Amino acid sequence: MLKKLLFGCFAFAVLSFMILHRPAWKLNDFDQGFYLTIAYDLDKQGVFSNGPFAKVDSTVARPPPGMFFGPVYPALVLAAMKLDGRFAAAVRCSVEADRGHRDEASCEAYALPMRLLNA
Repeated sequence: MLKKLLFGCFAFAVLSFMILHRPAWKLNDFDQGFYLTIAYDLDKQGVFSNGPFAKVDSTVARPPPGMFFGPVYPALVLAAMKLDGRFAAAVRCSVEADRGHRDEASCEAYALPMRLLNA
């Protein structure tokens, strides 16, 4: 059992090292925008929405609840937002830029908590 635990810790350390040494990317690259928008809605509006597929701009109004995506990864993103204020600010900026309320160039490409979650 101890060998398995040590191997798991070693694998996590190697994955974390490799992921963290890749170039930074914007938070709304690939499919991250979906999960970030759901976490943003949970944080700001208190509702688990369908993210970018909601018919309402959640930066200005409360979206209807939805279950298009599973709640696990958005809940982890929300937890990371609660633990890391810098990450929370980056998520808010990214979602608001995606909705056209900010310039995306002004958003910090800070994804350390997400990269560790991915590891």
